[in-house]
Amino acid sequence: MSTKTKSPVRCYYCFSDKIVNYGVKRGVKIADLPSGGKANHIIIDRRRYLCKECGKNFLEKLQGVDEKRNLSLRLIAYIKQQSLHRSFLSIAKDVGLNEGTIRNIFKEFLSGLEESFSPITPTILSFNEIIVASNPRYLVGNFELHTIVGILPDIRSTTIGKYLEQLPDKENVTAVVMDMNTDCRKMVNKYLPTAKIVVNPTDIDNTLLCILEKLRQKTREGLPSKELRQLAHDREIIQKHLEELTEEDKKRLTSWEKLFKKLVFAYWRKEELRIILKEGNREEAMTQYLIWQNDVLADSIKEYFPIIDEILDWQKEVFGWMELKVTDRDTYYQNVIDLRAALQNKLDRGSSFEAVKARILQQQSTTSNKGIKFNKVIWRIVAGQHN
Repeated sequence: MSTKTKSPVRCYYCFSDKIVNYGVKRGVKIADLPSGGKANHIIIDRRRYLCKECGKNFLEKLQGVDEKRNLSLRLIAYIKQQSLHRSFLSIAKDVGLNEGTIRNIFKEFLSGLEESFSPITPTILSFNEIIVASNPRYLVGNFELHTIVGILPDIRSTTIGKYLEQLPDKENVTAVVMDMNTDCRKMVNKYLPTAKIVVNPTDIDNTLLCILEKLRQKTREGLPSKELRQLAHDREIIQKHLEELTEEDKKRLTSWEKLFKKLVFAYWRKEELRIILKEGNREEAMTQYLIWQNDVLADSIKEYFPIIDEILDWQKEVFGWMELKVTDRDTYYQNVIDLRAALQNKLDRGSSFEAVKARILQQQSTTSNKGIKFNKVIWRIVAGQHN
């Protein structure tokens, strides 16, 4: 790195032009990009000046250097990018600085990204839960444009309330699409009283899928090898939607009915409810749901009973999906499925929430105020340790 100096023409304090040379500060150490796997520094002599007007002395400016920390600007840029997917400690060892310095640089980096992020408030707001660092978080989205407009560190009522309270142009929000989170519903009713709350059916489908997976695992417990072989590819099959099943998959499901009837029926009931809540109008869906509920009770699929109770509590919001005023609900339904695939499958395991947030915010466009496209977010840069 060739660090250039810039001779001052005026005092840095009082801006007087009455300055004179006042010696040299030798051996100034500037941390630079690591080289060959080792920390790297530049040693430079800096001229000192004295102001005859105010009596203060000062050093000449260095181009490409952060004066506050005596770091090259390209090293700071390197630290910012590395902190998105590596631990602060590993970066500190790499560049020869202490961990606190790396942490502070990242905090300033994230703070700058947050300050520059100011998307417009959408007509239809959505709360999309993701798991980062083993904890649930909310990505707030523009439901119609499939963009990120907010990033919450958790799903607690205080966090949601603070976000909604500070949301600009709240009167523009006509609907909020969310999961069955009671705290979130309370906060939306409090701060967006005129907005219609709608439960996205993908959240119910995901809950049923989790229950079905636990039932599958329980079904396999203690089975002899012969019966376990009959359940080959069971996890892969139950994760598919009905329209995705191959003829071979359907044959396997039929063959399981004799020994594993409850598992098979639980799969069919999951798919039936998905179709009921995704399609049709409100009245038809409610009629079909009551039939579905009676079938679950008749089949004694007790694992689904809590969902029945929950839907009863959220009946208005669950069936409000059919009344959501959008051009094509099926497109938005698929968008949320794609969103979860993009978020959960591409998130580096072990990523900290702050690093994920920085990655998202880094994708914001300087010309767009509509949010960040979900499919534009670069999740994985390189493999490595995480903060």
